[in-house]
Amino acid sequence: MHSSHTPDKLELAKRLQVSEADLDALLTLAARPKQAARTGRATTRSWRVFTLVAVFAVIAGTGLAWAFTPRPPVSPPVPTTVPVPTTIPYRGEVFFNGEPYESPGVEMRFQLFDASTGGTQLWEETHEAVVVAAGRFSVLLGKFNYLPDAVLAAPELFLQAVVDGNQLVGRQQILSVPYARRSGDGVPVGAILPYYGTTPPAGWLVADGSALDKVASPQLAALVDHLNALAGTTGTTATLPDLRGVFLRGQDRGAGLNPDAGEDSIGMFQESEISSHSHTGSTGSSGNHRHVMDGLRVDALNPPAAGYYGFAVVNSGGGINTLYAGEHTHSITTNTTGGNETRPKNITVLHIIKY
Repeated sequence: MHSSHTPDKLELAKRLQVSEADLDALLTLAARPKQAARTGRATTRSWRVFTLVAVFAVIAGTGLAWAFTPRPPVSPPVPTTVPVPTTIPYRGEVFFNGEPYESPGVEMRFQLFDASTGGTQLWEETHEAVVVAAGRFSVLLGKFNYLPDAVLAAPELFLQAVVDGNQLVGRQQILSVPYARRSGDGVPVGAILPYYGTTPPAGWLVADGSALDKVASPQLAALVDHLNALAGTTGTTATLPDLRGVFLRGQDRGAGLNPDAGEDSIGMFQESEISSHSHTGSTGSSGNHRHVMDGLRVDALNPPAAGYYGFAVVNSGGGINTLYAGEHTHSITTNTTGGNETRPKNITVLHIIKY
């Protein structure tokens, strides 16, 4: 195919973000006659599908036609927090016997495998009524069956499509753009964060011991699986850790700083406790001694002292001695002090968990 530096071609190369030489090579390849190697199809129908991201490529017998929508002016990004998408957009074209397929609603089944042929099926989803207009369709993979991170973490992924019961020839490899969905905001599922606010941001839940169900809430599937893995269980439900009103403690992992070695697993709760101790005290010792009271005598007040009536104790000269008690001490009791708990200085925050 002859190359010319036309304004349309330069604009197309710019929009596709490829060099003009690469664009010429692609156009030349598309113009070649159909290969005769299209064999081994599941049915006698002639189905073909092509994934479209920003540009639709319609391959015919003699050439390649391009269609695109001009991009709007690019504005500076506005910092914001949004949930990580849980679906992958997939757009394509379907041909039947060489003609664009039309249907007001056709069943399409999409499967992910770990190999281009054979291999293990990792995921499947059925869309019961997909509209196909002029051969074009658009679906959201993961809309009806959540795409777990464990699937997207596979080294390679290949998409197989089945339209109206007819398996399309060949699988398409899932490449970088869908994989960017896994990067999220860089925070792993299950991360705990002290949040200075009353409502958690998107992608986070309050760690309040609530029950989770990944069937009812597919976006929580990764967290449910993570919590079940920690508990050594499987299933579609799990329970959040309840971090309301408690401090977090690092797992000991052999450091010897947690004396309760049997309570060192992730999520183990410990009640309030004060380390065992005692308080002692005594009065000073004055040796073996006794007490003497001299001149114990009671006389009537006669005449009564001014303003007083009754008796008075006077010194009689004899005295009374107490018995020896031996050298001894006296125990003491301290007064109660303190509040309702033992705690350091603190500020209240909201503990949240990433899903």
